[in-house]
Amino acid sequence: MAQDYFLSLENISKTFPGVKALDQVQLHIRPGEVHALLGENGAGKSTLIKVMSGVYKPDEGGRMEICGEPVKFNDINESIQKGVSVIYQDLCLFPNLTVAENLCIGKDISRKGWIQWKEYDQMAKETLKRLNVEIPIYEKLGNLSIARQQLVAIARAIAFEARLIVMDEPTASLSRSEVEVLFEIIRKLKKDGISVLFISHKLDEVMAISDRMTVLRDGTFVGSKPVSEVTEQEIIHMMVGRNIEYIKLNETSNATERVVAEVSHISKKGHFKDISFSVKEGEILGITGLVGAGRTEVMKSLFGLLPPDEGKIWLDGNLVQLKGTQDAKRHGISFVPEDRQTESLVMEFDVHDNVNLVNYERFRSKLGFLNRKKLMSMTGDMMEQMDVRPRVPERKVREFSGGNQQKIVIGKWLSSNPKLLLVDEPTYGVDIGSKIEIHKLLRRLAAEGMAIIVVSSELQEVLTLTDRILVMRKGRLVAELHANSATQEKIMEYALPQGKREEIK
Repeated sequence: MAQDYFLSLENISKTFPGVKALDQVQLHIRPGEVHALLGENGAGKSTLIKVMSGVYKPDEGGRMEICGEPVKFNDINESIQKGVSVIYQDLCLFPNLTVAENLCIGKDISRKGWIQWKEYDQMAKETLKRLNVEIPIYEKLGNLSIARQQLVAIARAIAFEARLIVMDEPTASLSRSEVEVLFEIIRKLKKDGISVLFISHKLDEVMAISDRMTVLRDGTFVGSKPVSEVTEQEIIHMMVGRNIEYIKLNETSNATERVVAEVSHISKKGHFKDISFSVKEGEILGITGLVGAGRTEVMKSLFGLLPPDEGKIWLDGNLVQLKGTQDAKRHGISFVPEDRQTESLVMEFDVHDNVNLVNYERFRSKLGFLNRKKLMSMTGDMMEQMDVRPRVPERKVREFSGGNQQKIVIGKWLSSNPKLLLVDEPTYGVDIGSKIEIHKLLRRLAAEGMAIIVVSSELQEVLTLTDRILVMRKGRLVAELHANSATQEKIMEYALPQGKREEIK
């Protein structure tokens, strides 16, 4: 293989029982290059990362080279020693340890078994300085924001002399300003000759930061091209095999005049203050703003997870007290949280058990026996309605792609027949095809009369999916816009603090 690549993969295949996850895949990454790895959920991206980092061994016949030299990794440590470092979406750091300890743990800085703490600290300071990042090295990692924890993860890779850093969905939980900080770090890494493999479903970010891209589909190699030579639509076509675009779904609102839910001057100390709005039957109400604006906390209040300190909540014209989730469910409210893996799914359970966690009481007899036949039938109906693939209720949820996991979460809560559906980041971490499917599902539910509140950081999603848009800033509601007349610029004008607005102008 050409020696002008840092990493070269040729004819990489990986087979699991009954599934061929990768089939003759290739990937070539140059030194100092930002290379995007793209594909729908289930395309094989995660499997390929685990092959190049030593988690999985590829099938026979594949070839991997670093700087032109053949390599075979037996474990993660061997890949790290060769300069390949992976930063997963969940970061895999230690929140109870300090920044310095997270940066240096695993480094051989000891004499006769004694850790040289001064050397630890010095290495941590020098590494952060190299990235031009100011983070207190004695601070517990868990006290930092997700964005700063991510910078620590990058600094750790630098401390271990990484020459290729794999970033898996690095911007999923970041605000716009935090994304730009990350991009500045990536540009600095590139300038220092360090390669970055950038994995994201956000194509605008891919276009902004990447030099070249490789697309996988159904475990096969589709193609590699310079990003400057392709459009977003061309990339989408490569990913899904057909043209897909955001379709404005809200030209005609399904909202009636009947108010399903109304909140009046609700506040929660430290989270939000004096919030008032209503949502009607058949309406999709959007709530947006910067990360930390209080959007999610308002949703949690409506589901009884964060009862407000003051204010009132009405459902179907009746004043209600939502002191817990059981109160919310009893009143017909369902909540799809942002982080499906930690807040809504039990990853080691199968689909059937996950879906019915919220339904056991409905199907329990007076003697305490479950009607398992009805439960199984309901799971099958849900998987068909949500188009979950493969349609195997006995399969563990962790074995499904992110898009299918999200469909399972939504289907789980729809199975309880809610009047009001709360959805926090409905397409978080899903591919473009699944995103469009989820949008169409929510619009169909609205057309059938369901009231829906959607929180989203993705402005294009808010504009195409919702009927009305509420904008929050620093825990307060600052604007209400009609989706048909709103723009991304107008939303950001309200969402940003005054100083940031002037900077952008």
